[in-house]
Amino acid sequence: MHRPASPFARTTGNAARTVVLAASLLLAAALLTSCGYHATGEAGPNVFQGKAKTIYLAGVDNRTPETGLGPRLRGVLRDELTRRGYAQWTERDQADSIMHITVQRYYRKASVRGTDDETLRYSASMDWQVRITARDGSLIWDSGMTGISRDYYFDAQTELDKTLTDLAAREMADRMTQAY
Repeated sequence: MHRPASPFARTTGNAARTVVLAASLLLAAALLTSCGYHATGEAGPNVFQGKAKTIYLAGVDNRTPETGLGPRLRGVLRDELTRRGYAQWTERDQADSIMHITVQRYYRKASVRGTDDETLRYSASMDWQVRITARDGSLIWDSGMTGISRDYYFDAQTELDKTLTDLAAREMADRMTQAY
């Protein structure tokens, strides 16, 4: 069995590994924060800060024939903003701001057909808008009409609708962290 020549050689090796490990962890943390990552519940800069402490989510103005779209979109957007720590939800009479959602268009189609006339690709798209107003009616934030569109390669209309609304909520929450 080989023993180190110096009693410090063993501790120097451990210290070097510790330094390398600490440097790696610091680098990973720096990379994660530089890409905008933050832990759940830690709200980064967003449109609510300093303007809207408590929010009431009004109903969805759904201008499409998709009857389940309004409640679904309302729920997933509320869940996404809560998960990110952006919003403290409350009743209308206690809120200092009100969120309004408008769905202008929802479209679903089979876009590619195979040789046996079976559908191989489906597309879904939605145009929608989120407006946040102060209790006095003044505008805090407006997303503008925002579109989302995705292609899918399976025949599951319910799953397609769920996936599109989940993506739409995440993208809208991302927009709320940008300076518009």
